[in-house]
Amino acid sequence: MSAPEIAPLNFKPGYKGKVLLVCISGGKADGQICLRGGDDWHWLILANTKAELQALGFVNSDVVPVGGAFIQFEPDGGIVLYGDSDTYGVCDKRVAADLLSKQFPDHEIRIRP
Repeated sequence: MSAPEIAPLNFKPGYKGKVLLVCISGGKADGQICLRGGDDWHWLILANTKAELQALGFVNSDVVPVGGAFIQFEPDGGIVLYGDSDTYGVCDKRVAADLLSKQFPDHEIRIRP
């Protein structure tokens, strides 16, 4: 039986809000980078991501936050990636943009400060 996959992103087109770039450390997913969203606080995104990993059976892995930002899907089809997290600082927006472009290849990714 193979281990479940950890999705690189956990939100759908149209999402507007906070995102947290995380790195999985330890276990079978060691070194995987993911972009997570869906909550009003970056610390809550981190807590929910840790719970997600545990539920998937990655008990020997931890989630390390590597910075936050905000995203917004624009009416013209673009995705704007901007800002940072008061708690975790700014994420590497080029890494986040790469994850977004793989998941949403038909959208232009725009990085703003």
